[in-house]
Amino acid sequence: MFDTEQCLLHVEHVWENVEARRGGALYQGNVRLELGEFLKQSGRGPVKRELERVLMGVFEKQFSA
Repeated sequence: MFDTEQCLLHVEHVWENVEARRGGALYQGNVRLELGEFLKQSGRGPVKRELERVLMGVFEKQFSA
């Protein structure tokens, strides 16, 4: 997401989890990270890999023009 007030790119993770063992309790939350902080995190899950692929495509097009 793009924060137009701060001119920053963010990655936002929103989740819901139903805990069956606790009578169907619903847990919800979200975390918003600035793009650079998200990319610095360890691990390469599917969301991070896809974001890196998209960003590389943007920059490749920009530099090849």
